[in-house]
Order: sequence, then structure tokens, then C-alpha cells
Amino acid sequence: MPKTIKKYNFKEGLPHEFEIMDLSQLYQNNYDEATNPHQLEFYQILWFKKGVSKHWVDFKELNITPNTLLFLNKNSVQKFDKKGYPRGKSILFTEDFFCKTKTDIAHLKSSILFNDLLSISKFTVENESLNLQKILNQITLELEQPKDNFQANILRNLLKNFLLHSERERRTQDFIEIKSDNN
Repeated sequence: MPKTIKKYNFKEGLPHEFEIMDLSQLYQNNYDEATNPHQLEFYQILWFKKGVSKHWVDFKELNITPNTLLFLNKNSVQKFDKKGYPRGKSILFTEDFFCKTKTDIAHLKSSILFNDLLSISKFTVENESLNLQKILNQITLELEQPKDNFQANILRNLLKNFLLHSERERRTQDFIEIKSDNN
């Protein structure tokens, strides 16, 4: 492990602190940084659509298979596989972008996607795949529109829908919820 972990941050001038990137392009353009441990200063969703590889989150090795969704919390340390060539999408967003109300903050802080106490939130998309792809397409189309006063709110709402559909899918799989006993 290197003595210092490089922090990856948004490129200057990105609107709304929200971005979608093609994983292949991210991997090619940032190979050295991506394949070495680096700390995130934002939340990241990785949708590995094709290919098999490994990915490391907080120095834990994860096996990646096609159609895997991986949710990385702010300040996570990640590393892409040097042998891999991921195909899919990456959604990056900051807390400032997402959290405009107390409800937003509560949702982000309590979501099983970013706060799973037993494991890193990684699962294969099955039932919600079509819904998630439609939302991702809507986000991409919105990002192509000229920036106006509505764009950030539209993107935020689409991101919330993406997270809700993802949480629905996560709960149908091998998720175990631990509830406090406050009776």
C-alpha cells in the first residue's frame, strides 16, 4: 500500500458536481490513477455491464461479473484491475449536489446502498435492469441539454429514482437487514 492515497476529484468546471462517464474511457484516460488505490471525494456508482474482472474497495477484493452494480461511499478507497478492461458506466455525485433538504441527507445516510454494515453494496442487476437503463438514458439525454435553471433538479430527481430502483433490486437479493430492538 502506498504511503499516500491519491484523491480523485471532479475535473474543474463540471456542472452540478454530477457526472456520468463511460468506464472504458475512464479506464483508458486515467489508467495509472484508476489501477492504483485512490480515495474518492464523492459518491460513485459503477455499473459493470460487460466483462469479468476484479475491483478493490477499501482494500477488499471483489469479483466483478457482467451486469454488476457497485456503490461506493464518499471517502472509499478503490482500485481497478490492471488486467481488466471494464465496460459500463460510472455515475459520480457529491453530497452537495444530492442533499438539498434534510430528507435528502437522511436518505443518503440511511440507504443500504452506501451504508451496508455487513458488506460493500455489490450485486447483479436482474429485475430492475430495464428500469435502471431507462433512467440512465434519461440522465444522459438531460446532460446533453443546454444548462438551465431546471437541469440540476431534473438530474437530482433522476438520480434519486436510480437509487430507489437499485435499492429495490438490492433488497430482493442476498441482503440481510439488521433492525434495532427498540420495543
